[in-house]
Amino acid sequence: MYEIVADLGTWTKILQQVYPDRLDRTILGLSTSKSHMFYVLASSFRICEQCFKYCIVGSEGRACFPLSVRVIPLSPTNSEHQPCAIRLCLACRKVYFERHPEPIPEAIGNRLGIDIDLRDKYGTEAVDAAVHPAIIDAPWLHEKDVLAQARNLFGGDIGLAAREQSLKDSLKKCNGRQYMYHSRMIIVAAGDLWVDHAERDLSMALETIYL
Repeated sequence: MYEIVADLGTWTKILQQVYPDRLDRTILGLSTSKSHMFYVLASSFRICEQCFKYCIVGSEGRACFPLSVRVIPLSPTNSEHQPCAIRLCLACRKVYFERHPEPIPEAIGNRLGIDIDLRDKYGTEAVDAAVHPAIIDAPWLHEKDVLAQARNLFGGDIGLAAREQSLKDSLKKCNGRQYMYHSRMIIVAAGDLWVDHAERDLSMALETIYL
């Protein structure tokens, strides 16, 4: 099954959309599709699984990157269709939650909140978007209105929760994977044997124990 998936032309189509100038970066000894699969997977932290857009860092923080969304089945009446998770970029999440609005938590209801508290909780942009043009410097706002704006700005509750999360780990993983791919490409092209770092470390550990 792995070889069948690795041989699909889909990987080349995705890479062509994400990195059209990197189609020639293949690994010697591997098929083009398998090489492209490895490169796509190396960049997967930043690729939307629906539109295949390569996400760049924006003012939304971690929310601008693809996040896992549990999507509603296409045929809810068909028991064979099970909910599944898909990593969606900010734009795709906005479209999805516009079609499938998230309910307002009962705890919020018609609760009023102080402007400064709501800015800390939902962000300044959400509060500014919720303020009616005719009302300036309103000390109290309906929290549900601010929440609705925040969901739209950050792509649902999952985006709202992610907006203040650090991008450092995701960027580190993505850059590290791409670096490993290019290292493998260069090492194999030079005629040397590629050994994965994880495999190498395991081998060294075993040698330490048994030799």
